[in-house]
Parts: sequence; structure tokens; C-alpha cells
Amino acid sequence: MTKTVFLLPVLRMDEYQTFRCDVAGLADTFEEWCKLLAEEVAEVEKRGQTVVEIEVRHDEFMAYCRTTGQTPDLEILLDFAEIKKAAGE
Repeated sequence: MTKTVFLLPVLRMDEYQTFRCDVAGLADTFEEWCKLLAEEVAEVEKRGQTVVEIEVRHDEFMAYCRTTGQTPDLEILLDFAEIKKAAGE
């Protein structure tokens, strides 16, 4: 039986405020973001899902949004993490 995978976009602390300026819906601080992710990971693991962390850099994400004509938001951030995973990054 294959486990369901939960993709977790990992943002660097030094880029977090820059992400916040461009991506609606992020927590006010990096610490709050990390706390929310930790709670989500605990819930996902409790359900037996596998968590896969995908580092997302601000410049690559914004380039993706410009290229595809999409407005950066949390849903697009998750979509981008999935694209990176599929590409083996």
C-alpha cells in the first residue's frame, strides 16, 4: 500500500519577509510559520501520511509565477512545490 505524500514547501528564514510581501496568507513571522507547519506535520503523520519537504526559493517561485501569469498565493506555492518534486528537485 502506497502512503499518501504531503508536500511541505520549506521557506528559508532569510527570505521569509520577502515571501510575505509577495505571497498572501503567510503567517506574520517566520516563527509563527514554523509553528503552523509543525502542527500540520504532526497531524499529517498521525494520519499515516509521509511528509516530503521541498525547499522553495523566493526568486525561483516568483519567476515561475511571472512565467505562468499566476498571482503568488499559498495554493500556487503548494503547486510549485509539487512541480519541483515531480522534477526531482
